[in-house]
Amino acid sequence: VQAGTTAAPGLAGAPADSTLAGRVALVVDDEPMILEIMAEHCMSLGMKVYDAADGERALGAIESHPEIEVLVTDVRMPGLDGPGLAERALLLRPKVKVIFVTGYSTYRSSTWPILRKPFDL
Repeated sequence: VQAGTTAAPGLAGAPADSTLAGRVALVVDDEPMILEIMAEHCMSLGMKVYDAADGERALGAIESHPEIEVLVTDVRMPGLDGPGLAERALLLRPKVKVIFVTGYSTYRSSTWPILRKPFDL
């Protein structure tokens, strides 16, 4: 799925009191299965979701879609990695919230939350 493609046909199934319902997320991962699972989970929470398979496409989506509020990105990706993407995204959208996703137990961030793979959704 290309960045900028709205993956959510609607917001059905979201809890009425969800603080994430109606928010707009960009999910980024170079592993297609992980990308799909994370995007579907965000949609199940009532979020509008864009997705990208790499950092460069994700940056293009951020430039094209100022409504993006949350960036959920893998840390290690070919080319523009997650921390580099977050840094550039924050220059464009200083209020965007970032969540890093990684399978590397040694990765640390003093600024943003980290979701460690494998995880249960």
